[in-house]
Amino acid sequence: MAIYKNNKRTSLTARRLILDIVDEKGPISPVDMAQISGYSQPAVTGAVRWLLEQGLLKEVGMSYSTGGRRARLLDLSGDAGNVIAIDIGGTKIRIATVDFRGQVLCLEDYETPKKDVICFIEERVREVIDVLGADNIKACGVGVPGIVDNKDGIIKQSPAVHFPNIDICYHLTKRLELPFVVENDVNLAAYAELRYGHGREMGDFVFIAVGTGIGAGLVINGELYRGSRGSSGEVGFMMVNRDFLLSEEGYGCLESLASGKAIEELYEKKNRGNHQGQRTAKDIFRLAALGDAIAKKIVAESTQYLAMGVASVWALLDPEAIILGGGVMNAKEDLVVPLTDCVEKMVLDPPRILLSKLEDNATLLGAGALALGAVKDIICEV
Repeated sequence: MAIYKNNKRTSLTARRLILDIVDEKGPISPVDMAQISGYSQPAVTGAVRWLLEQGLLKEVGMSYSTGGRRARLLDLSGDAGNVIAIDIGGTKIRIATVDFRGQVLCLEDYETPKKDVICFIEERVREVIDVLGADNIKACGVGVPGIVDNKDGIIKQSPAVHFPNIDICYHLTKRLELPFVVENDVNLAAYAELRYGHGREMGDFVFIAVGTGIGAGLVINGELYRGSRGSSGEVGFMMVNRDFLLSEEGYGCLESLASGKAIEELYEKKNRGNHQGQRTAKDIFRLAALGDAIAKKIVAESTQYLAMGVASVWALLDPEAIILGGGVMNAKEDLVVPLTDCVEKMVLDPPRILLSKLEDNATLLGAGALALGAVKDIICEV
């Protein structure tokens, strides 16, 4: 599914539209740009000339000739500046520098601090700016494990990480004099799938992340759907068992029964006195595959609950596919095959259930893509 709008009346300027087309289709000729965009050849030629002058595009060769004149091929320039992508998780913060083509140049992992997360982020961003220079950093994209309110920018419902009750985006932009964009981490993972993963060929899909909690990113008609207040996709709050309401920590019913955290806590509870040490969800799936009776029971029950959530998503949205990601998906086929079997018993025409190809980098890539989009908007004055 193309990420650009193939419509002359789009709100994007010709320059901005050409950047999206080259990002999606490059290397590509100006003739093909005109055919895809719907703009006239002179309009495309003018936009391309300006983008070349700004160093945003570069010539990378000539097209193959079938007898006519060969056309020059253009692609995004990796030298047009970089953005910083940040993925804030409950236990780990990942910070990457991403070039204008969306390629990760360097990546560092840090332990999530118990407090002052925003101060920590500010310090790390300043370190990157000190190394690369302020002129080389154009924007910053941040993924957070909570709901980002569309109206006031405040991060809500974030049991894994505590954030101050302020507009984080505005605060960091003002402090660092750098454009910031902040979005829910699973929404960014879905956006990355739309740009770089399975979603490139789909108009409607749902990305479900199963990790410390459970959340979803919805893509409808090729667009990320956020809802009226930015809280769409909070499938962790789906009621799949009436005995499990909102937890004291703020986790919902489904994630209290089927998340990685839930699986780990239940296994520890069932094995008290055995002194086996803390097991991760990945360990428990491995033990289940080896025949551990307690692990098998826990995995089977959590899979059943997750299947109920997937079936409910299918009933409401009828997506082309459900794409699975998150830390628990390290279990891969240990979960996908039985999950698919469960879902097929619950719905009439089940969607495809796929594993994300982006693995642990989905949110980070989405944060980079969102920041790059903001830079393109600013440059092209959209």
